[in-house]
Amino acid sequence: MGEAYGYRIRTRRAKPPQKPPDIESMSVLLKFIPHEAKKCDCLEKALSKVPGVTHLVVGATEARMNYRGDWDDLCQIEYAAWRIRAKASLVEPAQCVIDFSIGRSAETKRLVEALSRVPGVLNAFIDDGQAVVIGPVAELDARKLPDVFAGAGFRYLALRSHRLRTLSYAAWDADSQIEALKGAIGGVPGVLRVDVDEAAKTISVLMMPRSARDLDLASAAAEAAFTVFPGRAKEEEGADGKSAGSSTPPE
Repeated sequence: MGEAYGYRIRTRRAKPPQKPPDIESMSVLLKFIPHEAKKCDCLEKALSKVPGVTHLVVGATEARMNYRGDWDDLCQIEYAAWRIRAKASLVEPAQCVIDFSIGRSAETKRLVEALSRVPGVLNAFIDDGQAVVIGPVAELDARKLPDVFAGAGFRYLALRSHRLRTLSYAAWDADSQIEALKGAIGGVPGVLRVDVDEAAKTISVLMMPRSARDLDLASAAAEAAFTVFPGRAKEEEGADGKSAGSSTPPE
């Protein structure tokens, strides 16, 4: 079993032929950073080979399709993009893969139940010792997941499927607008979601792994008349001390 961006590639399992799929039909959106300015046909070819994918339409930075299959096979869409070295992430729905450690008396069933109750979560399960939480990026706030793990008696270690960065910000003048800051940061290639805490003066950015850098975020913020710099919350690190999402994608 290989690894991609810091978490294991889940292989397709043999399943009873009579078992109906978990998902009969679902609209799926994949965002990606193109290799070059012109359209890359290799991504369309790769996605078209994923079992259960139909009605595929690939644009300049997004691929829309329908999917029929099981929840734990949805990851094959991202893996198809990664295999051709494309930086890509599902956003409708997204897949958050999390490293965690188990407490003395905690049961994973309790954790799955707690994660399933989080607003925006469509499905949650444990696979190969990692928690998988599925839900649309626009509705699922990854910042709230550590508290859910703690409440269920588990230790949250790292978000492996994405890069979650929290930075402090400062406006240049009274005319600087928060919505302009969110829009500027959200337009950086690789950025999937932007949340602003005006009380704490922090901005949290959910990104594709190995995509946007802090310098890219700072440059975008400057265009909106803001300065961003490391805040109180440091970028997540795993137990091995490496930043989440720092592993090399699959060959």
